[in-house]
Amino acid sequence: MMERAVSALKGEETKPSCAPRSTSDSISASHRSTSRTKNLRLRTYKRIAGITNEDEREEVDRELADRFGPAPPAVGNLLDYALLKGLAERILVSSIERRANEVAIKFHPETTLPQRNLSGSSGPKGRGCVGPGGTLWMRIERAGRIAESVRNVLLPLETKR
Repeated sequence: MMERAVSALKGEETKPSCAPRSTSDSISASHRSTSRTKNLRLRTYKRIAGITNEDEREEVDRELADRFGPAPPAVGNLLDYALLKGLAERILVSSIERRANEVAIKFHPETTLPQRNLSGSSGPKGRGCVGPGGTLWMRIERAGRIAESVRNVLLPLETKR
């Protein structure tokens, strides 16, 4: 080090020594932060997947806003779908499929919901009907929040169990 300093003062060209350790440390720090980012992302997705009610949805929404700032609409949609999935599992919905401007909600054969409860759930403003095999069909607006609309149709069914 001393030799390089003296050579630099004399105006002589100096040879670079081995790469500084900080390069290695920076790379490993970068790797650690990437690993932390992945862990944070996985924990966040797991937290979202565990949403079971509206209070938990709002809590997760607040946590995300506190940590990352205002969320884009896609995050709200993800929270809505997680909430819908939890409700669907509780009332034994086997599938929810969207086809153009309709949604088909198929119930598991072991559901405890009587058929009359299904037929009474025609959706908002009478936009749905029960088809063959106990599949509940509902009409949706393309621009609306689909998960929230479907959830609003299923919520009364949970209380009728």
